[in-house]
Amino acid sequence: MPHGLTLRRIAKTVGKQTILRDISLDVRPGEFLTLVGPSGCGKSTLLRIIAGLDRQSSGEVWIGGRRADDLPPKHRDVAMVFQSYALYPHMTVRANVAVPLRMRRLKRWQRMPVVRSVVPSVRREETRIADKVDEITRSLAIEHLLARKPRELSGGQRQRVALARAMVREPAIFLMDEPLSNLDAAMRIQARAEIAQLHRRLGVTFIYVTHDQTEAMTMSDRVVVMLQGELLQIDTPETIYSAPADLRVAAFVGTPKINVLEGQVVRDGTLEAGGGVFQVPSGIAVGTRMSVGIRPEALKPADHGMAARVTHVENLGSDILVHATLASNDQTIIARLDPFQTARPTFGSEIKLAPLMERILLFDDAGNRIPSTNARSVA
Repeated sequence: MPHGLTLRRIAKTVGKQTILRDISLDVRPGEFLTLVGPSGCGKSTLLRIIAGLDRQSSGEVWIGGRRADDLPPKHRDVAMVFQSYALYPHMTVRANVAVPLRMRRLKRWQRMPVVRSVVPSVRREETRIADKVDEITRSLAIEHLLARKPRELSGGQRQRVALARAMVREPAIFLMDEPLSNLDAAMRIQARAEIAQLHRRLGVTFIYVTHDQTEAMTMSDRVVVMLQGELLQIDTPETIYSAPADLRVAAFVGTPKINVLEGQVVRDGTLEAGGGVFQVPSGIAVGTRMSVGIRPEALKPADHGMAARVTHVENLGSDILVHATLASNDQTIIARLDPFQTARPTFGSEIKLAPLMERILLFDDAGNRIPSTNARSVA
């Protein structure tokens, strides 16, 4: 039975440095939740606090409806997969995967080799452990690796062994700390799909930490965006991308990055930015500074748009990335174009780009998104 998780006002300080600031969130049983943010934002520290490997300075951790602050890691019913995989180099794959079960089911004296050979009850338990290891490794297609040592495995194989060692405990919550960062690009794509399929098959709660927004957006039910120890937004990947609550979220999520044009309200309901004129909600005071966010795929060539000069073109096959400098202020913007619908612009050519009206995002001077209505381009 999967457990849910509740964090109540978690804070962590080390000396005068604040690592986590007032983090509160609820993770639903069986959910795949990803903590994403740049290196040093506190996401791995938060995961270690959930696991019981680190202690928060204040706040509460509740696992499965039970307060877990004073529970040691082995009693929290969680399993953690580390970035380094933390496999024992002198043990075979079979022995590595069996470690959690042997530690849980056998006393220290029962784990001695001579005892295993002479005590029938210990032999029977070892057989049950071996059967469980066989079952788990078959499910991850690594049963042919059982006799090998970690040094004989590829990065992808070591990652599966680490997953198998976590799965064999049948935890209520899986905690994964950057488990794919040591894999090459092609292997990461395959591993993402395998982990997502594993989650669907097991139906248990996954809490996943990564700095890679692609992993977060493609695998998760919900995403938590963190920056400098602060939780900026928690929502579905679709909402995080299309309706970011904060300009920092909008800037972090998306490749290439969102184009941000600095502008000013020049009259009621009208904003000028980047050489374009945009309609904004009325009632905003003239002179108010605002930012207009436009995703690269929401910029299209048009007869009436923002004038720009092409400075670089990247042909990605399925897309064309056009880098252009705005005539109004020399700011560089990027448009993602469909090569099958648009003639490929050339270096140095003049182009006019207009945003899709329904895709424009407005942010106030503090970086908070102005909700309810989208801005509308009028020039």
